[in-house]
Amino acid sequence: MKKNLVSSLKLRKIIAFLLSFLSFFLIFPTNEVYAYTFSLGDYYYLESSLDSNMVVDVSGGSKTDGANIQLYRKNGSDAQLFRIARNGSGYYTFINKGSNKSIDVCGASTNCGANVQQWTQNNTQAQQWKLYTASGYPDTGYVRIMNKCGKYLDVNGGVSKNGTNIQIWDRNNTKAQVFKLVPYVQTTYKTYNLGAFNTIDQWKTRMQYAEQMAIGISNLRYDMNGEIRNYGTMIVGKQVLEYRTITISYSDMGVRKTKRISLPYRIRFKLHKHDTQQLVWFDFSNLTITQKCSCGDFHQFTWEVPYPDT
Repeated sequence: MKKNLVSSLKLRKIIAFLLSFLSFFLIFPTNEVYAYTFSLGDYYYLESSLDSNMVVDVSGGSKTDGANIQLYRKNGSDAQLFRIARNGSGYYTFINKGSNKSIDVCGASTNCGANVQQWTQNNTQAQQWKLYTASGYPDTGYVRIMNKCGKYLDVNGGVSKNGTNIQIWDRNNTKAQVFKLVPYVQTTYKTYNLGAFNTIDQWKTRMQYAEQMAIGISNLRYDMNGEIRNYGTMIVGKQVLEYRTITISYSDMGVRKTKRISLPYRIRFKLHKHDTQQLVWFDFSNLTITQKCSCGDFHQFTWEVPYPDT
């Protein structure tokens, strides 16, 4: 009896070890997963992993209920941009920029092959999606998108060509069900050294030139109203990486004095890439740059010039 009890305990330990061993591989998959976060309220392209040039698209840029959701070559139109909104309990809604309607499963069907369309936001299951990070891809942003019914957003037949239908289907681990969230606004950084300057005015001139270089001086154009327009990049942030000290002369109660001041010399510009046109104003006197984008973004920066008291 005692011998059987010992054997039983040994068997239990072996089973517990095997379960622990298996659970390690269940919790920690062998395929590398790149964690990805996205911003609520921002617009994204849903790029197919079948072809990076192909994205989810509202057919014909339609603004009507029932318009078909398809795959189409990326063209930068509002029909291909989707805002991600929280729906609750880990689910999200994809809202098209052009129509303000949601990606929706036709008739709230739960069948494989059910069509995907756009429809007025109604908070139903048909418009609720959960995002899962796709493993095995050499970059961040790849996701599988599962409808609340348990089926996945799927490119019909895995065919990468204009007009291919988007549907829902059981998970099958093919590229037809993997999409990359590509932000509409691309954030990049550029760093510039201002070069030599001996006066504040020289510094202001070099700073304004650096701003023009950052947003793309070759893209600056005067329109018929004499206003400067830019196509593409906006400055949305600045960081001073290095200062340079100069000596300036000034008058204090009629007495000439000198003072050493530090001015920004090496600047890191934070830039957003837009596919829309912007108005740009440069104010040399106050060293202010103002940018107003046709997408609605507005950014204004003024450098504080440390003039000495006079």
